[in-house]
Amino acid sequence: TQHPHGRSWVGRVKALIEADLGLVDQARASAQESLAYAKAATNEFFTITALGSLGRVELALGNHQAASGYLSELPRRLHVGGIDDPTIPLWADAIEALTALGELEQAGAYLARYDENARRLGSPWAVAAAERCRGLLTAKQGSDPAGAVSAIERSLAVLEGCSYPFERG
Repeated sequence: TQHPHGRSWVGRVKALIEADLGLVDQARASAQESLAYAKAATNEFFTITALGSLGRVELALGNHQAASGYLSELPRRLHVGGIDDPTIPLWADAIEALTALGELEQAGAYLARYDENARRLGSPWAVAAAERCRGLLTAKQGSDPAGAVSAIERSLAVLEGCSYPFERG
């Protein structure tokens, strides 16, 4: 883990865990460390994931504008780089932040790609996150409250028998 790539990866994962545990200062420090290593190595993927970790911290705090500042372009950057892995949390985080800010067209475009890749991969967490995002987006659009509730219920159903307490929450 002393190699910059390893340090960048560890910092990014550590930041995600710390953010989910509410350790805000530690999460920011870990993500910033990850970002510094990623930039030093000129590694676009690790730069994107470190920025995603910083966005997740802001999203967890309800700072949607700050979260979107980090997250809004990251799914596009991943896609351009040929990385459509739906298990990277920043996809769902970006969709949630954009939805909260009313950027529904962009959130919908990301959700379409994210949902397709989540189902292709068959990751229960990614499929559940896509359904959660669909529920949030549908609710924000305001025209189909029953559809929004149904999407959230599908998200929870996908998680039956899985151990993803933060997604379930």
